[in-house]
Amino acid sequence: MKKLFSRAILQDLKNLQKLNVYCCDEMEETIAEEATDQEGSSQLGTSSSPRGSSVSSDILILPKLKELTLSTLPKLKRICEGKLICDFLESMSLDRCRELRRLPFYTPNKNGHPLPALQKIKVEEKWWETLEWTNPTLRASSNLT
Repeated sequence: MKKLFSRAILQDLKNLQKLNVYCCDEMEETIAEEATDQEGSSQLGTSSSPRGSSVSSDILILPKLKELTLSTLPKLKRICEGKLICDFLESMSLDRCRELRRLPFYTPNKNGHPLPALQKIKVEEKWWETLEWTNPTLRASSNLT
């Protein structure tokens, strides 16, 4: 499986509180631009962005997500294309996802923290320092565990 789910089903995931993905050697992306079939093959998605889960085509929202764990995903290149709003994310654990180079978290507030409810970050510190940042606020204010 190269992609977990497509953007088209985000409207069905508006109540998602935990997203935990472990030990998937082929996963490259969690939220795919296009739809995927059951075998993980890509199909071009022609549906418009789901109402209530996307502000614009490059901003996605998981409004109730509280916990994100991604572990042992050696080919994971991105969580999603564009920006991701998770205002209620409290805990984030990213482990052995060395191909992941950018975190997509975003807030529409200019001076706001991209993850205002975040209480716990568990990552490899050396990897954390190599990430590319569109919003350096998360990096500067993080307390790594």
